[in-house]
Amino acid sequence: MNFSKPQQVPDVIGVDDIGPAFREWALIQSKIDEVEAAINEKMNLLKDELQRKVAPLDSAKLLIESRILDFCEKNDHAVFGDKASREFQFGVVKRTTSEKSVVNADPEQPNTVELLLKLSKTKREQLLKTEHKPIASELKKLDPDEQAKYNFRVDKKTNYTATPNKITLV
Repeated sequence: MNFSKPQQVPDVIGVDDIGPAFREWALIQSKIDEVEAAINEKMNLLKDELQRKVAPLDSAKLLIESRILDFCEKNDHAVFGDKASREFQFGVVKRTTSEKSVVNADPEQPNTVELLLKLSKTKREQLLKTEHKPIASELKKLDPDEQAKYNFRVDKKTNYTATPNKITLV
């Protein structure tokens, strides 16, 4: 590969000079493309080699994370108590709980949406979206006796995340 500067960069003084200038430009671009292709090939080989070296470490990292999160899920109260996260010397574990949907608490009883549709229009609009999905946050505000009338429970989903601290190895 020749990386040297072109011997002569053509001047463009007239219309007839444009064609030869484009030719020189195209030759230079093809040399640049050739060099970039060689660089990309070497980078890809290096990247593949390094990924093969990192793969066992990545697998070990994922296994450790999985074990931490499994333990936290099984021992939620012991790990977190009433807190949402807990810091350890080399990392943090967080717990998030989301109330994802309203489901019928008792399948033997009438459907929650059907029961809510029987309410007065004002009350119904407070508790149901226009597509007739119960609004969990509003239904939870009702007193327990009224909640029981509408046959629902709020499904909760708890997620756990673990993040190690950055440490410098000396």
